[in-house]
Amino acid sequence: MKLTPILFLLASLFATGLSAQITLGVNVFYNNAWQQYDENLLILRQQVYIHNVGASATVEYAIDQHFSLVVEPGFVQRGAACEPGFQLPIGGSEATLVGNYIEMPVTLQGNLFAWQNKLQFFAKAGAGYSYLTGGYREIDFEDSAAQRTRFDMSQEPNLNRLDFGFYGGGGVGVKAGPGYLTAEFRYYHGMPDMDDFQVSKNRALSYGVGYRIGL
Repeated sequence: MKLTPILFLLASLFATGLSAQITLGVNVFYNNAWQQYDENLLILRQQVYIHNVGASATVEYAIDQHFSLVVEPGFVQRGAACEPGFQLPIGGSEATLVGNYIEMPVTLQGNLFAWQNKLQFFAKAGAGYSYLTGGYREIDFEDSAAQRTRFDMSQEPNLNRLDFGFYGGGGVGVKAGPGYLTAEFRYYHGMPDMDDFQVSKNRALSYGVGYRIGL
């Protein structure tokens, strides 16, 4: 029985030390997405980018003063403002492809603090999986309004629901209250094709703001 208070004390100390190393946060970002196609494929449309917003949570574990492990589960849209190989209806001029993804990037982050820890510079790199939950096509017509059609995933066997890619980016944090107000950029480089029938690798460049607070 004398061992119980000792174990309780050790567990309390461990929990206190662990919580001191955990930082939680939220981010919202502006996303600029496109797809890499086959080099031999001629894309007549100059604008291939789609623009949207996304959001994520942040769980950061401090390894030491300069490095931390970051997990950022979130929602993001990927795709392109043209879809090669898609059979357009009569009168259609172009099809925009937008996929809704739940992502889970894991990155190693390097930190540099300045001005008595009131200013933080950070850079990070890593990888992660994403899962396609749905999406839509928006078809432009020359003589009428665009039409948007939601994916019926049972009718889209060529679309890969699982995406994997590499992340890299960096930013700055400014001390604000108990935590840090952050601004950052992030690049995503997808590896598999979204469409099995076409070379269609996801790419994205995101700019975001957020707030992080240590436990």
